[in-house]
Amino acid sequence: LGSFAVCWFHFYHYARILQMGEKRPSGSNTSNNKLTLLPKPQYMFKSVNRLWVKPTKESLQSFLKDETYRWTILRNLFIAPISEEVIFRACIIAPLLSSHKTNDDQSLSPTQICWIAPLFFGVAHLHHFYEQYRQLPLLRR
Repeated sequence: LGSFAVCWFHFYHYARILQMGEKRPSGSNTSNNKLTLLPKPQYMFKSVNRLWVKPTKESLQSFLKDETYRWTILRNLFIAPISEEVIFRACIIAPLLSSHKTNDDQSLSPTQICWIAPLFFGVAHLHHFYEQYRQLPLLRR
C-alpha cells in the first residue's frame, strides 16, 4: 500500500506540474486560474506515459538487446531475492524451531516462529534504509 501511495503521488504531482505549465490566455480571470483537486485526465495520461510507460519500454528494449544487462536484471530482481529469502529463512527458522519444546511454556510455537522470522529478515536489511538516509542532503534530514 505504501509503494502504491508513493507512485500515485509521483504521477499526481507530475501531472499537476504539467497542468500548471499550461499556457493560459493573458486576459483570463484569476479566479479561473486556480488548480482543481485532480489534474485533467490528459495530464494524468501524459504523466503515466512519461514516468512509467516510456521508462518501461526503454528498459525492456535494453533487456532484449544487451545480454550483460539481461543477466544483471535477472540476478538483481529474481535470482538474488529468491535465494536470499530461502537461505535466510532456512538459517533463521531451523534454530528457532529447535528451541520449540512441547512441555516448555517459554518456547516459541511454529506459528509464532512464522511471524517472527520475517522480523529478523527486516532488521537485517535496515542498513539499506540507513544508506539512503545518509545520501539525503542535510536540509531534508
